[in-house]
Amino acid sequence: MAMGDEKAVGSDTKHIEEQSHSSDEEITWTQAEEDAIRHKLDWQIVPIVTLMYLLCFLDRANIGNARIQGMAKDLNLIGYRFNWATSIFYIIYLTVEVPSNIILKRVGPRFYLPMLVVGFGFVSMCTSFVKDFNQLCVARAFLGIFEGGGK
Repeated sequence: MAMGDEKAVGSDTKHIEEQSHSSDEEITWTQAEEDAIRHKLDWQIVPIVTLMYLLCFLDRANIGNARIQGMAKDLNLIGYRFNWATSIFYIIYLTVEVPSNIILKRVGPRFYLPMLVVGFGFVSMCTSFVKDFNQLCVARAFLGIFEGGGK
């Protein structure tokens, strides 16, 4: 190796060390800055997530209230049909949770969570238009998809 080549290699190494040193300095957080960011995110995210959980639990209780108010008679839910309609929700809900978390990591919460909330609202609204047991089961399955995705 010639003398000039050694100087070139040495200067490249020194330049790389300077770059890595300067990039380390850019990423510095004080504890106060980290706490401020965490509190800001908490105040933005926690109320929205709390509202989403409230709506999910409200929906789970609504099918029982609808049954008491005459849904079983209107949709001819005899025997175990009501139990199947409620069970389909939980089967789909549990099945969708893990794949939904994978999708959430790839797509990001910015687009995925609002899509789930809008889908949940749309399916909840459409549930009021069901006319028979099959339509109720399909609506409950879609509710399971949208609610299981948000967990």
